[in-house]
Amino acid sequence: MIPSRELELGGLFTESARIIKKIFWQVALLYAIFTIPGEVVMYFGASNLISDVRDRVHEMTVTDPTTPTLIKDYFLLDSTRGSSLSIYRLLYSEVFTAIDSARKTAANRYPDSGQLLIKNRLEQINQKFTSHSGKTIWDWLFSKLMSSLIIVGIGFVLLILGIYALRGAIFDLSSRAYEERSAKLSEILKKSLSKYMWLLITQDIIFVLSLCTVLGLVVGLSLLISPLLIVLLLLPCFGLVLISAVRLLFRGIALVSEELGPLEGLNRSFGLSVGNFWRIVGYAIVATLLVYILETIGQLPINLIAADNFNWIVDYLNDKLSLTNALAILDSTILKYLIFGLISGSIFASLWDVFTTTFYYDLRTRKEGSLDYPPEETINTSSLLPEGQ
Repeated sequence: MIPSRELELGGLFTESARIIKKIFWQVALLYAIFTIPGEVVMYFGASNLISDVRDRVHEMTVTDPTTPTLIKDYFLLDSTRGSSLSIYRLLYSEVFTAIDSARKTAANRYPDSGQLLIKNRLEQINQKFTSHSGKTIWDWLFSKLMSSLIIVGIGFVLLILGIYALRGAIFDLSSRAYEERSAKLSEILKKSLSKYMWLLITQDIIFVLSLCTVLGLVVGLSLLISPLLIVLLLLPCFGLVLISAVRLLFRGIALVSEELGPLEGLNRSFGLSVGNFWRIVGYAIVATLLVYILETIGQLPINLIAADNFNWIVDYLNDKLSLTNALAILDSTILKYLIFGLISGSIFASLWDVFTTTFYYDLRTRKEGSLDYPPEETINTSSLLPEGQ
């Protein structure tokens, strides 16, 4: 858009759609590059964890064949694991029906203090197993379970870093697309990993710590004066969080587009929001609802396909599948969902950030007048995209 102009809500959506169409394949490729490493490590850790649990269940089953049934009944009788009505109950109705039926069966089997009885029985089995194997449950936890959880944690950290790098790349791509500036995708990739990722993380840390400090001071002073003040200040504190989120909504795109530091990006976003607060609130609510609807509709086919992968849960609950075999299928199900998530994420990853970018330039135009950019070639991505794309 050369030069820029003020946009109303419809214009923001139209311009966002144009940018999304322009950078769609670049974002899809970057999504894979930035998120796959963390997801692979997390899957490796989760797979090891499931394998360890299978080994433990198998060993305890050898000690007492009733162990798998006891474990299933224990979790079914857990009152904190209620099945609330939701879209998932509609999508996976057969699974929820099987859960409800199995829960009733378990409740009939243990009418009084069922969980306590099962827990005591499992403790007896564990003691019996320990006496035969010479290993306690803590030996197993720290030697196998904890190592798997550490791997999952490392993968989670890599995934968070990848998401921040991706956001930096999307902001860079969308701002260049808005301004009609050219860039090689390899350059954007390098800049996101070496610069934007760390700056965006630092910015969010500053934002969260500042907010927590203010809220902590308010709560602390309230406790000194009167504990009742905390109840009275709950609504104002909630309002403070919302106001801060709105005022600083454009902190990320400001940091990337104008090459600012973390604090400068926060100040820039706050300045752009002055005089536009309620407009930002209204447009953000509409955009959030639209993005949610698009993602829900777009993910519906994937969820319907995935629903077929949960028949094994029904078989397990109906005692047609052993616990060890169910855990083996769970492993493959997690992998399938990671693949589905990769497809879904690559499609919808840019929606909100591109809208934020377009809105940011609209606010700049309203504050500073028309923004003129020299015309350049469109984004060059031929070095990373396959031929014919």
